[in-house]
Amino acid sequence: GEGEKECITDISYNSERGYLAIAQEKGYQIWNMKTFCKIYESYNNDISLYDNFIEFSGDGKYFITLKNDARTLVMIRTEDYQEMWCIRQKEEESIKSGIFSKSGKYIATVSWGCIRIYNVDNKKCEQIVKGHSANFSADDKYVVTALSDNMAGIWDVKSGKCTGILQENKQSYIKKESFVFDAEQERMRSCLGHTAEVLTADFSVDGRHIITASLDGLVMIWDVDTCTVVDTLYMLAGKTGVNINGVNMSNLHPDSQVSDEDRLLLKQYGVILN
Repeated sequence: GEGEKECITDISYNSERGYLAIAQEKGYQIWNMKTFCKIYESYNNDISLYDNFIEFSGDGKYFITLKNDARTLVMIRTEDYQEMWCIRQKEEESIKSGIFSKSGKYIATVSWGCIRIYNVDNKKCEQIVKGHSANFSADDKYVVTALSDNMAGIWDVKSGKCTGILQENKQSYIKKESFVFDAEQERMRSCLGHTAEVLTADFSVDGRHIITASLDGLVMIWDVDTCTVVDTLYMLAGKTGVNINGVNMSNLHPDSQVSDEDRLLLKQYGVILN
């Protein structure tokens, strides 16, 4: 069909149904991965959306994607592909991505510097927080966002208040300048926070830790209660991004292979299950 010639802009897999959703410039496709058959497609966008995205809810009953322009998000029922809800944002707020909370109760739209949290039940925007990427905790109580100035923030979903900032502890770094060995100095520095833009952040499965990935080439694990770094994974600098959603890892730079040691570390902190 017409859409098969378009670039793929995003994918989402739902294990509950065994469905793979593929976003393209002017629409999307749904595939049944148990039969490897395409079961639905739609190409209704008037213009090409080169940043189009798609994501299933946790139970696979719904998915979200862009429609017609970068300011309009639609929630579609998987059973019959009916549009259940349309979110249209301000002209200056192009939506770069959208995510469901773990239970499906909330949808967050991510624009550059602005994240809106919508309640799926009452169809209202309940909170607006800062950031350029977002992920919910497993209990839907908090959302963590990547911020400017090499930081990440933790926000209470109900109140919209910031409950914690993950940032470099420069004061502690100054105290560590007396170390003699460069290797030890670097190890201590990397336990103090990121020194470049944070690309993404996510909660561990148990909610006790947050993992962040940054342009400084480091992946850091933070304690949620103290907002301090408890461990650092040394990745390759200059990667395009990392996304760790609690059960798997994707979007790593092709040359950034996670070592067995680091994978055990991630498992220890509840970031991945296997």
